[in-house]
Amino acid sequence: MKRFRHKTYHALAALGLAVLSTIGFGLPTACGAPATAAHPDSILEARVAKDQFIFDEAGLFSDSNIQSWEERSAQYSAQYGIGIYIVTTPSLEGIDPRDWTIDFFHRHELGIGAEASGEILMICPESRDMHIGGQGLGEQAFTNYGVDELLSALKEPLGDDDWNGGGDLFLEMSGEYLEQWEAGTPYDTDHKRPLKMTATSTLVGVGAAAGGGAAAGGGVMSMMKKKHNTLRLQAGAKHYVVPGSAEITAANEVLSHSYITTRTIESDDDSGSGSSYSSGGWTGGSSKF
Repeated sequence: MKRFRHKTYHALAALGLAVLSTIGFGLPTACGAPATAAHPDSILEARVAKDQFIFDEAGLFSDSNIQSWEERSAQYSAQYGIGIYIVTTPSLEGIDPRDWTIDFFHRHELGIGAEASGEILMICPESRDMHIGGQGLGEQAFTNYGVDELLSALKEPLGDDDWNGGGDLFLEMSGEYLEQWEAGTPYDTDHKRPLKMTATSTLVGVGAAAGGGAAAGGGVMSMMKKKHNTLRLQAGAKHYVVPGSAEITAANEVLSHSYITTRTIESDDDSGSGSSYSSGGWTGGSSKF
């Protein structure tokens, strides 16, 4: 009877260990290895990155803007199937802006869908570099022409260290690009982005109109003045000499030459101009700001 009970206790204990091992209480297996499965940090980071669109590693943006931009980018992603990203970095560590951006994009497994479609803006305040590029459907929505337009537009706010203004402008223009692409007419050399009416452009237009009117009015006044002014430039040298102050050898001597000294003024604008290109499944362009 005792032997039967002893065998029963052993059987129950073995059964209990099997159950505990099955539900994952971390008990060692027969070969001594833990029963729980490992989850690499890289997989966790990739999952987090998939749900993140703004990577402010240089600390340039306000928290409120980051939150609203995340929501807007998530909306773009869901509506168009193209992820729109912004990354800032305190330093490129000597790496080419294009190479740094592509490496970041791939390392964080960014992009939407099978083609990992996306477009990203990289900003480095230390070297004053920016890069805009993308792949998949992003190459269709953001053509070479479109990327150049973005780089040109972003130079002003980023050049003034208006980081929030630059990020907001990029997302705003990206929305326009995506809308045009979905309609089948992406911005390109044969379908250029229309100029937007701004306060600055309005003032410039008013100034030009006022200047044109002033010039026209000035021309009319000049003609009226000439009618009443009989003074004319004289060719003979004798007309410009006070009588008795100099000897004129010929009455018809004329002023035949005048000299103007000029010099070239070097431009101090060394900000650089971006030019986009397509290469290896990536369309993008870099520029200084």
